[in-house]
Amino acid sequence: MDVTMLQRIDLRRVSETHEALNFSLDAAFFQSLDQTEILGGDVSLTVTVRQTAGGIYQVQLYAQGVVMTQCHRCLDPVSLPIEVDETLRAVHDDEDFAGEADILLTDRLSDNADLRWAAYEVIETSLPIMRYHVDGECNPDMLARISGVVDTTAQKEIN
Repeated sequence: MDVTMLQRIDLRRVSETHEALNFSLDAAFFQSLDQTEILGGDVSLTVTVRQTAGGIYQVQLYAQGVVMTQCHRCLDPVSLPIEVDETLRAVHDDEDFAGEADILLTDRLSDNADLRWAAYEVIETSLPIMRYHVDGECNPDMLARISGVVDTTAQKEIN
């Protein structure tokens, strides 16, 4: 399904039909968001919705794939596998739920929800705090610079 559909998911319709919505999140999706943590990726996202009492929807986001982020050791891009299954609650714009971590606020006039940022947050928070290449795959030039070992020949050419 076209990823732009994540912007306007009709929670009521999806809940009534019991259909799972499948999206493919790629570099263009991550670049379209106002964020700098995820540089790109190839992630399959499945969204299922179930309506509960009081007009509250349970929105399940299951994401699996690979994302590209920055290695904290050498600063080069690194691919990291992800798999995350998170359930959020979606409610109409209601002050009683404002500030709760697992709440998505929807427009009071419709049951449409924009799930782009929620999908991003679920994926981003599933990443390890420290993100590294496996041993031996970091950029050796950058590691040498960080450790203070600089090639003296290259240093003479710079001066």
